[in-house]
Amino acid sequence: AWFFNSSFRGTVLKGVRMEDVKLDNSTFVNADFGGVVIVDTSARGANLSHADLANTVLRDPKWEGVDLSHANLRGVEMHNARLKGAKAEGADFTGADLLNGDFRQARLSWARFVGAKLTRTRWVGAECKGTNFTSALDTGTATWGWGANACTSKR
Repeated sequence: AWFFNSSFRGTVLKGVRMEDVKLDNSTFVNADFGGVVIVDTSARGANLSHADLANTVLRDPKWEGVDLSHANLRGVEMHNARLKGAKAEGADFTGADLLNGDFRQARLSWARFVGAKLTRTRWVGAECKGTNFTSALDTGTATWGWGANACTSKR
């Protein structure tokens, strides 16, 4: 299904399974995804700010440039996510499993990755001012970048 430039503002999507859906440039501000399963879905440039995605399963999401500002992603299982250039300032990824995620050039200031699994994630060029990586597990396989603006587990 294709829902380009659609608005789902404040929509409750609990129990829904989305597979191979195109949601590019759509709006999900304050939407409740409570436990939804989303497989191979594109939401490039979509606005999911303040959305509740806690405990959802996201497999292979293509979400480049998506706005996840202040979204609740606690306990999310998000494997192979393409979040390059995403805006996720203040988002909460506490306890998330982010296997093989691509966060390059993402804006992650003040986001929380407390206790998150960061195996094979890519962070080169990401903005991480005030980002909390306390107890996050990267098993030495994450790519953090280098230099003054590098996103590191120490910030």
